[in-house]
Amino acid sequence: MNTIFSILNFLYFFESWAYFLFLPIYYSNIGYTNMQIGILVSIIPFFSIVFSLPFGIVSDILRPRIVIFIGMLSFLIFSLLIFFIRNPAFPVMLGSLIFFGLSYILFTIGINSFFLKKLDSSKKGKGLGMFYLASYIGFAIGVVVSGYLLDRSTFQNLFLLLTVISGLMLILSLFLPRQNPIKFALADYIRDIKRYDVMLIIIIIFFYGFHTGTEQTSFSLFAKNALGISQTNIGIIFFIVGLWLGVVNLCCSRFFKINNNCAKLSLIALFFEGAFQIATAFADNFSSLLIIRILHTFGDSVVYISRALIVALIFQRARTGGNFGFTFFVQSLGMVFGAFFAGFIQQKTNYGMPFVLSGILLILLSFYLLLNTRYWQLFKQG
Repeated sequence: MNTIFSILNFLYFFESWAYFLFLPIYYSNIGYTNMQIGILVSIIPFFSIVFSLPFGIVSDILRPRIVIFIGMLSFLIFSLLIFFIRNPAFPVMLGSLIFFGLSYILFTIGINSFFLKKLDSSKKGKGLGMFYLASYIGFAIGVVVSGYLLDRSTFQNLFLLLTVISGLMLILSLFLPRQNPIKFALADYIRDIKRYDVMLIIIIIFFYGFHTGTEQTSFSLFAKNALGISQTNIGIIFFIVGLWLGVVNLCCSRFFKINNNCAKLSLIALFFEGAFQIATAFADNFSSLLIIRILHTFGDSVVYISRALIVALIFQRARTGGNFGFTFFVQSLGMVFGAFFAGFIQQKTNYGMPFVLSGILLILLSFYLLLNTRYWQLFKQG
């Protein structure tokens, strides 16, 4: 049963991260300003803000397979549009990204909530580890293949490859298992998210999203324009980092237990994440950037898996769609702020400054959680 989920996760991360990483370069190549690039990068998380909660509830009260299928159909439409429309004007690109945004939110909420509902509660750590491992490997291979192709070909050939993958995912989504819907009761969802432990997780998720938004806006531009790194080598960085993330994530998921030691490790990882986010701005070549990102993403992976385990623990399984949709809404809100912030800051200063400022926020968050007694209580639930 888990295989089809992992295959779809692999393919979606392969394709979506090829777009996330290299579309800012494509935008720059066809003459968009830094502010326009920031707006375009923020469209997908902005779209997620509007629809994540209602679509999450929809995935609970309808069959999740239908939600995922519609998401894959939207992804195919976006891929076809960007392939056939050459050098689109800014408003046209803005409109096309609606389909990407729709796909992103429907697939992400649908596949994650559906997987968590089907997951054996006695094997949550191991199951989550394999599920996320597929996404990291897809991310790693997708960016290196895309970077290699771009250095030797054109964006149109890359878009053609991604269109074929979109069609394959649409077909595979038909083979997902069936899941019975639940009876809708809004009061149940409100009660779930009003708890203090949930609100604390929301703070962490928001700042995680903020730093992701700055990375998606600035990283490829920083590597290419500030350091002169080729698109192939940008892809290699993400390939190595993606494999590293997968290994760390798999190890953490197998051995993590929600306890005091996990709380301490998560705080250390969050501090690490922030420190090496700052250090990214001071990289001066391919090797230093690669080492810094490996150290940064160690923190990324530990924070992400501990967050996932806690979310799986504190939310009711039957309402996973709506509750996951709410956490996704908060992460997307952070990404929008991060993307706008990065676009504004790099236009006023340089491509490295967004990494410095977002890293400082992560470090401040780690100190806030260290001093928050409710944070430590959260890890006693396991």
